[in-house]
Amino acid sequence: MKDVLKENWLKILGAVILMVVLFTLGYFALNNSRDDKISKNDKETQEKAHANTNENIVKEQVIDNYKFSNTSLVMENGTSVFKTDVTNLQNVSRELKTFNIVLYDKNDKEIVTLLGYVASTLEANETKTVISNTDQDLTDAYYLKYVINK
Repeated sequence: MKDVLKENWLKILGAVILMVVLFTLGYFALNNSRDDKISKNDKETQEKAHANTNENIVKEQVIDNYKFSNTSLVMENGTSVFKTDVTNLQNVSRELKTFNIVLYDKNDKEIVTLLGYVASTLEANETKTVISNTDQDLTDAYYLKYVINK
């Protein structure tokens, strides 16, 4: 009788150990798979995002005592996102509603005009970040001009 109990006990213990091992292996297999998917998605996103780093696009410019700086132009998921900081360089408050961002190709042909929307008063030396989007791919834009809408 003792041998039968001991044999059953060993079978139960073996089954429990087997279940723990299988559970542990399954857990690590799922986590590695999830990490691989996340890494793959990150790589796909990076491959889809293209920045226009042309000096004529990202350079700092001053127009009508407004400084345009920290400019970026990134194409991601079918959308070009233009971003720039606008600073009032005068010592007085000034109202700036909108400005145009005119982008050109290497042949001086206008590609698109984006609208920069500030719609507020900029205090002396105050900076606002302006973002404008379009569904056009602007990664090949060669230069831009800012036009203040008065």
